[in-house]
Amino acid sequence: MGDTMTKNVKRLLIFVVFAVFAGAIFSIPSYASSLSAKKSAAKIAMIRKYFLSHSYNFGPIFYKYHPGPNWYLQHAKSLRLTPSQLITVKKLDAGMIKDTIIGMRNLKAAYAKYKEDSMKVNPNIKTIVNDIKKVGEAQTYLAYEMVPYHLKSYTLLTSAQKKIFNELRMTKLNAGCLGK
Repeated sequence: MGDTMTKNVKRLLIFVVFAVFAGAIFSIPSYASSLSAKKSAAKIAMIRKYFLSHSYNFGPIFYKYHPGPNWYLQHAKSLRLTPSQLITVKKLDAGMIKDTIIGMRNLKAAYAKYKEDSMKVNPNIKTIVNDIKKVGEAQTYLAYEMVPYHLKSYTLLTSAQKKIFNELRMTKLNAGCLGK
């Protein structure tokens, strides 16, 4: 369990770095426009990789049926998103990133307290159990905080756009590109 926890902490730290970077991109439009598409895609891929390996199997269970706002931005042209829809999806994406950063910060703090309390010579059972519960709550938050952003993105689509969405999603599913 210690190795798994260490791997998860490392994944979380990597994610935090990239999530902060992604947050900077969305909060500073001129900076975002100066980044090459290749670099942006690499950063998004790193963030996505974390969520596909998330302990709640977010990728294979939820994401493959309900991709998030970033997916809509990547397919904006194909979906024929209007300028108004595009603005709303960008806000949803930025909000999800902000909430994820908060969640990652809380998870990191929960792991740190758990580790600190575990290192004591005579740890208190109630304290350790509480620490474990806090880690679980922080992980759970990261699993459910994204769901509204994913579902709200879909509700923005018109009937015609929903048909395009389903075609795109099925093409990606059949190609094995969603929810691995």
